[in-house]
Amino acid sequence: DIYSMLKQYKEQYKVPIYAYVDGLCASGGMYIASSADKIFASPSSAIGSVGVIYGPFFNISQTLGKVGVEARTLTEGIDKDALNPTRPWKEGEDQWIKDLIAFSYNRFLDVVTQARPKLTKDQLLHVLGARMFNCVEAEKLGYIDHAMSSRRETLLALMQEAHIDPAHPYQVVQLEARHNWLNELVKSQTSILSGKIEHRFDVSPMHERAPLSYLYQPQ
Repeated sequence: DIYSMLKQYKEQYKVPIYAYVDGLCASGGMYIASSADKIFASPSSAIGSVGVIYGPFFNISQTLGKVGVEARTLTEGIDKDALNPTRPWKEGEDQWIKDLIAFSYNRFLDVVTQARPKLTKDQLLHVLGARMFNCVEAEKLGYIDHAMSSRRETLLALMQEAHIDPAHPYQVVQLEARHNWLNELVKSQTSILSGKIEHRFDVSPMHERAPLSYLYQPQ
């Protein structure tokens, strides 16, 4: 994933990595930003949402029964059709999904607290939760290092850390995915050739459009 690749790059080449937030740094964005040595944020940024979400789940079995519709799913394996919306749910059939969410959440907490020492697991679990904060609050709490920053200020700080004199000529390079004529031809049909990477965890075919995610989802 992006977080792991950035960590590997930093360790392999012994270079500092600074993250600049200009907008939303929520959930998965916070996960990725945790690979940085320092995090800067613009005045309009919102930071946080350390949590995991999967769902929502709906049960339409009673509605189907009222209109005379019966559904049947053929499976092998205990709980293969867990939370099937077309039948009444059984007590505890969602437990293994909850366990997966808890595992992912604990991993998320480890990543963030290791990178942001001012934040603690207890604080995230019982006080801050998966809330979002403006850049000033986020700096006070320890989500980021510098609030009210600009891209230019972040770049100058990074150059100082990397021992690059801004008075001398330097170059800023933006890396982008490679494209060729075949990419352009099929980019609207296949994500592999368009340079897009999608990480998915499919619990079952019935949930293929709702993977376990580090997402910011306002209520």
